[in-house]
Amino acid sequence: MCARAAALRARLRHVAGTALLLFTASAALAQADGLHIRTGRTGVVVPWVTSNGARFLSVKALARALGGTVRTSGRTITLDACGVAARFVVGQRTLDLGDAGRVAMTVAVTEGGISGLLVPAEFMTDILPRYGTGIVWDADERELRRFSTFARRGAVTAAPDAATSSDTDGAPVEATSSAVTSVLRPDVDARPVSIGGTSRTPPYGTRVASTATSASTRRRAARSVVIDAGHGGPDNGMSGMSSSGTRVYEKQITLAIALKVADVLRSQGITVHLTRSRDTLIALSDRGRIANTTRADLFMSIHVNAANPRWRDATSARGFETYFLAEAKTEEENRVERMENESVKFETGANAPRGDPLSFIINDMAQNEHLRESSDLAGEVQRRLRMTHPGSDRGVKQANFAVLRGSFMPAVLIEVGFGTNREEASYLTTAPRQDELARAIGEATMEYLARYERRVGGGAR
Repeated sequence: MCARAAALRARLRHVAGTALLLFTASAALAQADGLHIRTGRTGVVVPWVTSNGARFLSVKALARALGGTVRTSGRTITLDACGVAARFVVGQRTLDLGDAGRVAMTVAVTEGGISGLLVPAEFMTDILPRYGTGIVWDADERELRRFSTFARRGAVTAAPDAATSSDTDGAPVEATSSAVTSVLRPDVDARPVSIGGTSRTPPYGTRVASTATSASTRRRAARSVVIDAGHGGPDNGMSGMSSSGTRVYEKQITLAIALKVADVLRSQGITVHLTRSRDTLIALSDRGRIANTTRADLFMSIHVNAANPRWRDATSARGFETYFLAEAKTEEENRVERMENESVKFETGANAPRGDPLSFIINDMAQNEHLRESSDLAGEVQRRLRMTHPGSDRGVKQANFAVLRGSFMPAVLIEVGFGTNREEASYLTTAPRQDELARAIGEATMEYLARYERRVGGGAR
C-alpha cells in the first residue's frame, strides 16, 4: 500500500511537473493580475481571462489599451493596432497579418461568441512586437512597452552597385551582398491551446508557407558587424582617474575594446568593419552611414559612462548597461542621452548633421522595423557581460542616441562601465579585463546571430 501511494505521488509529481513546463513560460511572461503595458511613464493592465485553465487576453481589451480598433464580420474579427491589422478567423489555426503574411496561432472564443474573442499571451509577447511598430516585449520587467520612436536623420540612399574597397575610419567599404531585415522572437516555448478539441498547431509565430518572397526574409551570404569606438580625435568623451592616479579618456578605452571585439568576431568568421581604427573623429551621423554602406547585420557602439556630479557619492557609481534607440523613459536615460550626443559639437562643415522631411519619415520607418531586434541584442549583451563584469548590471535601457539614428539594422550602444569610478576606470584600462569584456560582447553577438539562424531555419543564406 505504501509502495502504491509512493508511486501515485511520483506520478502526480510528474503530471504536475509537465503542467508546470507547459505554463511556466506564460506565467513568467507577465504579472499575476494581467498583462502590463507601459507607455512612457504611464501604464495600463489588461486582465487575464482564464479558459480551460489557460490564460488569455480579450481582443477588445487589448484594442482599448493600445489605442487600436476592432472590426467584426461573421466569424472574423480584425484588430488594428501598432501598425498591424491582425485578422482572426474562428476555427482556423492561422493568424492573417496582411502584407506580413500568416503565422500559426490558436485562439479561443468565450461564451459571448465572436465579440468575446480571446487570444493567448504570445500574441502580445511575440507576434505583435515582431510585426508591429513602436512596441517591444521586455522579458526582464515582464511588461510590454510602447514607444514614441525617433526618425534616423540623414540621407536615405541605396548602397552603391560597386562600392570602393577600404577598411575603416569613415571611408567607403565594399558592399557585395543584399541587405536583410532580421526577424527574431523571444525564447518562449510555444503552447498551442485547443478549445474543445486537440490542437496540432505549429509553434506560435511559425510562418505559414507562402509563394511570395519577402525581402525581409532573404538571408545573406555572410554575416557582418560594424563596431563603433565612441568619440575620438578632439572629442575625448568621458575623462576620469584610475586607482593609480592616471588620467583616462573614454576615446582610448572604447578604441581598445572595439579592436579586441573585432578580433573575437573575426576569429569566428564574421566580417567586421570598424568606424575608426585610430584616434580620429568620425561624425555621429557618418558612423551609422558606414554601417549602411557595408550592409551590416548589426551595429554596436561602445562607450564609457560618467556619473552625474549631482548624485550622492557620485564617484562610487559603477556598472554596465546597454541601450537601444527609443524615447528615454527616465531622467537618468535622458542624462546619458545628452552626454553621448554632445559629441556633435565637435562636428563642423561637412561633418555637421543634416536631414530633410522625407528622409525623416523614411528613416522613422526603418527605425521601427528594428526596434524589437535591437532590444533583444541589448538583452543578450547584458546577459554576457553579467558573467564577467564585476560591476552591477544596470539593465537594458532606451534613449535617442544620435549615433544609433543613422543605422538601418539592429543597433545598440554599450556603456561598459563608469570611468568616473577609480576602481572601475582601472578595470576598464587593464588589457586582460578588456579582453574579457571583448569576449563577452563577441559571444553575445555570436549568440544573437545563431539565434537568428535557428529561427529562420538555418542552412545556406
